[in-house]
Order: sequence, then C-alpha cells, then structure tokens
Amino acid sequence: MNPFVDYKPDLNYWDIDPQLKAIAPFKSLYSSDRSKKKVNSSQMMWAVAFFTHPKSRLDKFSTIEKWEVIEDDIITFKEYIRDDLTPSIKMYKKMFLTQAQRSLFNWREKLEERDAYLISIPYKELELTEAEKLDKLLAGTPKLYQQYEAILDSIQEEESKGRTKGGRAESASEKGEM
Repeated sequence: MNPFVDYKPDLNYWDIDPQLKAIAPFKSLYSSDRSKKKVNSSQMMWAVAFFTHPKSRLDKFSTIEKWEVIEDDIITFKEYIRDDLTPSIKMYKKMFLTQAQRSLFNWREKLEERDAYLISIPYKELELTEAEKLDKLLAGTPKLYQQYEAILDSIQEEESKGRTKGGRAESASEKGEM
C-alpha cells in the first residue's frame, strides 16, 4: 500500500487504512485520541508513514530533516511527543517494509550517526595516532556508502520488476502500461 498516492493534509489516515485501528501499537494511538474525528492520531500516523515509508517524499531526507518537516508541517497539535511514535514506527517497518528495506533504513540511520560522530571530532585536539585513526575512519566512508548504494540499487531493481501474489508476471495494467 502506498498511502501517499492520494495524500491531502486533511485526509484522515484511519480512513485509508482502517485495519491498523485493530493492531497494537496503532490501536492504542487511535483509542487514546480524544480529538474530534481522531485527527491527532491521524496526524501521528501520517508522521509515522512520512518518516518510514520508502514511497514518502521525505525518504531521501536525513532523520533530522524528516523530523523537522514532520513537526513543522504534518503534526499541528501541541501535545505531541515524538517518543510516543517509536513503537508505531517499529511496527510500521515490520508491516510495510521488506527485510531489505528495513536493513537499508537502519543502515542509513547508522551512516548518519557515523557522519555526525566524525564531524564532531576536531583534528586540532588530536594526538598524531588519534588523527591517523580518524583518517582511517574517513577513508572507509566512501566504501560504506558504495555498499549502501549497491543495496539501494538492488532494492530499486527488485521493485521495478514488480511482484505479484504467487510470483506471476505483472499484467500490462498492473504495470501501469494501459
């Protein structure tokens, strides 16, 4: 399912995927929401989807950039706490991402964490041996990104081939050719 096909800011997430209302932790988001028409929990679900789903327009953003957009543009109520979404993000990944997509998501977060760590180390305060270790870490960065890009390419190739139930070939209409 791609929830972004018909996205509009006033579209209630629960209307496009009502099954999630029965599954923890989404169920608790929904049932604890006291807002009219469950708009607050709907916004939280949109936040989860925008943060996690590979079809989200925010997919190429860094984690920090994603949260900035989500908190500025998606979630409009004041009582929101980001950590409340952690269980929903974990479950959403399990339900909507393939194992390869989940691994890629996690790998990207680790690369961002690694970059932030490397940027935080000032050369001027390092001993020569420490600076050499930092140089080795920096030199290894392109290799990690090449591996990441190779996995990303393989996932995109897999998606472009299209999958159907039972492994049969997609019809022309399923491929969007008709």
